[in-house]
Amino acid sequence: MASAESPSRLKRLRNIDAGAAAGKAWLETLFRSGIGAKKALSGFKEIEQRMVDSQAAGFARRFWLLAETIDSSDHWQDRFVAEAGLLYLLLESFERRDSLPELLREEVLRTAGITVDRRQLGQLHGITDTWDLAVQRNFREQRFFVRQSWLWGREARQWICLQQYRIATQEFDTNYALGAAYTGTVALYPGSAQTRATFLSQEYTAFATPPAATFGDLATRWAELLARFPWAEGLGGGVAIQSLSRDDNRWLAQDDEGNWFPIDASMGWRVAAYLGSPEMVLFGEWNGDRFMPTAVSTDGGFFPL
Repeated sequence: MASAESPSRLKRLRNIDAGAAAGKAWLETLFRSGIGAKKALSGFKEIEQRMVDSQAAGFARRFWLLAETIDSSDHWQDRFVAEAGLLYLLLESFERRDSLPELLREEVLRTAGITVDRRQLGQLHGITDTWDLAVQRNFREQRFFVRQSWLWGREARQWICLQQYRIATQEFDTNYALGAAYTGTVALYPGSAQTRATFLSQEYTAFATPPAATFGDLATRWAELLARFPWAEGLGGGVAIQSLSRDDNRWLAQDDEGNWFPIDASMGWRVAAYLGSPEMVLFGEWNGDRFMPTAVSTDGGFFPL
């Protein structure tokens, strides 16, 4: 594999290797000191910059996300340890990339920050279908505004994810709208996850609400995704629900099979406003911790939250 690499790419890979080694050493030192030591938790900006200097923007982002878990809840330590372990595994996987299966190696390289040339995507086999955009999250990561859209392929019977980034002074290159549909061809990014995609061509068409599933179905898809790519951050879908429960600031939804699952607390009252509507379905993104609703459908229509 290495013989086919350009000199500039080989140089960048060596730089990222050095960054990965530094990141692993930093995490090892952190856990030797103990995450209860505030001093040990104070060096995130330095290690993030070290990753940037190593041309590993993706690793810098992962360290930033890890820092965001500190004091994020009453039991943040459990999540911190889990995320730190996954980050260490990612750094180790990058160092051992040549021994990984090809598709997983592609994901690890992209997660490190080595992007795929759009011209390369255009050469891949495309999937032509009508894609219904039923889940869309807008959020901020450092200086970037992120839009993450999940679309359901009517014939392909699968969910794909479009990720867009912009800075404050720019607009997104294409304004994909929640509750819209597009007939066109998408290319899936190379890799084992097989969820992230980009449109090669598209035109607007009428929206149709995607089919609902149970939370058990969503959890099974999530487990399958993690088996292919352990560093997955979310999975879009729709879950038919029967009821809601609120305990202090914690919200739980119950699906048609009686399974209870947590939903984002900030959306609890918005979801509750539709409770009792016939054929109620929540559309959103599951991240392994909670379901983040972005729209609800009932027999009366499809409504962004």
